[in-house]
Amino acid sequence: MSGLTDLFDRKERRALAGQGLFLILGLSALFFFSLGERRDYFRSQTELAARQKRFAEIDELRRKSKGGWMAWEEARKDIQEVRKNWLYSEQEGIKQLTLDVHKILGEAGIQTIGFQYEYLDMKEENLRRVNVSFQVSGTYPALKRLLDEVEKFPKFLMIDRVDFSNSFDEGNRIELRIVMAGYYEKSS
Repeated sequence: MSGLTDLFDRKERRALAGQGLFLILGLSALFFFSLGERRDYFRSQTELAARQKRFAEIDELRRKSKGGWMAWEEARKDIQEVRKNWLYSEQEGIKQLTLDVHKILGEAGIQTIGFQYEYLDMKEENLRRVNVSFQVSGTYPALKRLLDEVEKFPKFLMIDRVDFSNSFDEGNRIELRIVMAGYYEKSS
């Protein structure tokens, strides 16, 4: 190495030493500045990981709320279908309900007497309930057919109460009082 320095004169050696010192100072400054950048890089990585985790949580909440919204939308459609297809309209009133009850009783082959109607307002649901009560006389298979016909009927009719008056006399006939309930939506 000493042979290499002999090739340069004093002025050139001083210039080379100054440039070497300047290079060392520049590299040192670059190193110290890069430490700050490195620290910022790792801080950014940590912040990015935290934000990705938060985004995953928010995205999961969004999916759940969207699923909840879809469930409510399905419920709204179901309610519209019930209103349109299953409930009686207020314009039809009791007339269609009575015709349907008589149709069901005729298909079941049951003899009836003493129809009575009772109207109940269900204010919170904006519905009106109509109870149709009647006396029935028939056989057990006819009663089973009646239950089956009510269950299969496409409107929202249901048997609300069955009171046995005289069960199974000698002719295997049953006498009972049935209360059927039908519903229609009141106009606002």
